[in-house]
Amino acid sequence: AVLTAMAQNAPAADEETADAAPVFAALLRREHAEARELMLGLGRAHAHGTGLDWDSLYTALGARSGIVDLPTYAFQRGRYWLNATGGSAAGVGSAGLEPVDHPLLSAAVIVPDSDGVTLTGRISAGTHRWIADHEVLGNLLLPGTGFVELAVRAGDELGYGRVDELTLQAPLALPRRGAVLLRVTVGAMGSAAGDDAARVVTIHSRMEGADPHDWTLHATGALSATPAVPDFDLVQWPPPGAEPVPVDGAYQRLTARGYSYGPTFQGLKAAWRNGEDVYAEVALPEGAATDAGRFGLHPALLDAAMHADLLDERGAADGATLLPFSWNGVTLHAAAATELRVHLRRLRGDELSALRVADASGQPVATVESLVSLPVSAAQLPAPVGATGALHRIDWRPLSTAGPVRVPPALAALGTAPAAGVPEYADLAALCSALDDGSPAPELVLLPVVVPVLGDGGLPDAVHATARQVLDALQQWLADERFAASRLVVITRDAAAVTAADVRTADAMALAPVWGLVRAAEAENPGRFVLVDTDGSVASAEALSAALATLEPELALRDGAVSVPRLVAA
Repeated sequence: AVLTAMAQNAPAADEETADAAPVFAALLRREHAEARELMLGLGRAHAHGTGLDWDSLYTALGARSGIVDLPTYAFQRGRYWLNATGGSAAGVGSAGLEPVDHPLLSAAVIVPDSDGVTLTGRISAGTHRWIADHEVLGNLLLPGTGFVELAVRAGDELGYGRVDELTLQAPLALPRRGAVLLRVTVGAMGSAAGDDAARVVTIHSRMEGADPHDWTLHATGALSATPAVPDFDLVQWPPPGAEPVPVDGAYQRLTARGYSYGPTFQGLKAAWRNGEDVYAEVALPEGAATDAGRFGLHPALLDAAMHADLLDERGAADGATLLPFSWNGVTLHAAAATELRVHLRRLRGDELSALRVADASGQPVATVESLVSLPVSAAQLPAPVGATGALHRIDWRPLSTAGPVRVPPALAALGTAPAAGVPEYADLAALCSALDDGSPAPELVLLPVVVPVLGDGGLPDAVHATARQVLDALQQWLADERFAASRLVVITRDAAAVTAADVRTADAMALAPVWGLVRAAEAENPGRFVLVDTDGSVASAEALSAALATLEPELALRDGAVSVPRLVAA
């Protein structure tokens, strides 16, 4: 090992023969495992270009090689990330609030000099992924059963176990990104009309980051302290005389009615009909069932309880898109169910019904004395307002070159000029020679990038060669102080996807790294570079000078029209 260390400092590369300097690797070192040192030496030799017969080595090592066979079956794609739990009450006590353990709500505020209460929460499609599975007519909506769950939980805070009435005033549309803040307010005793003991309940929301006073009323209702005593069970199952309804493919058919239910809401397992009586079995998928214990009754499960009513006797899904409008006489008899038996009685078609809901053993879970559903159109659903913190993307926007006449900048081109009348120089060295002879430095120097013809190395070699060509030019440009007040305009052809009609060719892929390279150079040396992508048309060549006069750092020319990149909401 000592001699190896000395030897590797002695020889050097032979510049005449282009032979590289030899590489030395010590295989025997005191107090080091010989097998490990051998492998390190082989690895070093491999890293310096020595060809090795790895198969022979692995065969000799056998099981000790550490080589394992890949599985012969498809990857199972199991997901092991921890899910963010919405409605976390952690830390609300330090803000003077009462914590609330509920997935949709996190804190309660007791109103002084009143026995009312306001519950607060924050929901989003990111933290409450099951909501993202409830899409109606292209909009992510908090299901009507979600409002019921909020009202029931608010009543529990004050010992009011019955939702006498809950009428929806406006759907709650959630953004794909961003969050919505909730306020569920229960008024003082006697605040509901017609009952001295009943309380008014209201549900409001606003976008996170919006005006603090910009709240939308979504639901109003009344709570009472006398829950209904269950007078039913569904132990006898399936009910006698009920005829099975085909449910295979039901959720594909429901898309025709405007319902795009994701996995969490696809809970319908079986259905039967007997005249105006509809029966169903529904269940939460395994992932959602683990969270059911934090709800009174999971909104996705109660929503699925009504899906059988959207199918006719043949399992067809015809009709308008319906949304729950008014819930009456809602009582929760048991909590945390993951499977349900449902008896839905149609009182007036599919727009007025009553529900009796039991668990998998037939014991009562919930009663809905009546539910009014109304047809809705896409035009009636509110589009969610823009969310703060939303992701952005780059979009190419038209840029007008009209307006005050700008003096065209002085130009020079390295290689063939992309526009007429521009002085041409063979390369940057030729331009530097002209400067040595007294020529003034041009304001803008055009560098058209030409992709080399694809050889045996194919596209990878073209990418490397093009990037090296541009890198050399950038380094030379920055090294010459005479160009300190000038800008190098790197011109590519069809490298940027500006319009839907742009076709990405092999040349375009070879040029893509050029844009990243020049952007990095511009970030380190502001004001020294310009990127232009052109389609090679005559109109674009004629528009080049005016486009450069806009002083935009990045431009695209398509048939003479000028576009610039701008950030827009994704």
